[in-house]
Amino acid sequence: MSTELAHFIRRMTHFSPPCLAMRIRSLLKSAWLWAVIGIIACLGILVLWSHFQLVHMNSPSMEPEIQQGDDVLVFDLIRHPLPKDSLVVVTLSFDDESVTTIRRIAGIPGDLYPSAKQASNTARIPKGHYYVTGISTNALDSRTLGPVSFSEIEGKVIWIPNEPSTSNSAGETGTTN
Repeated sequence: MSTELAHFIRRMTHFSPPCLAMRIRSLLKSAWLWAVIGIIACLGILVLWSHFQLVHMNSPSMEPEIQQGDDVLVFDLIRHPLPKDSLVVVTLSFDDESVTTIRRIAGIPGDLYPSAKQASNTARIPKGHYYVTGISTNALDSRTLGPVSFSEIEGKVIWIPNEPSTSNSAGETGTTN
């Protein structure tokens, strides 16, 4: 009985050609499969690329980090909540005008922020809103307009092409040429 069992196990574990590896190799050799893979890859790149944009900085309010005239790369598929210190492109609205600019997230929903409108001089950032600031103290930002809605944030800065170097060989800050 044990020889019959051994013979049965040998037959079950032995794969005769064409085995799975040979089938895979023959599929990879077919031109139509590579054409489909190429088309899918191109479509994926196009969809991804459509969510990137270059944004031009028109004001000196983020200097020295982002110079007036710099272009930054922005990705517009962002998720809520955004982390503090993220650089974002935001559309700020005031007096029937709107300005699209770059600001840093200084406060997230639930944080306290300085408010001239409240008796205690502080207020909580509401859910779905962010406190955004420029580097310049006279920048148009949440210090004058209050927290901005997540819907006003158009994207997150992912690359500053002219970003200054953070240190040199002497350990001092500066830019590289």
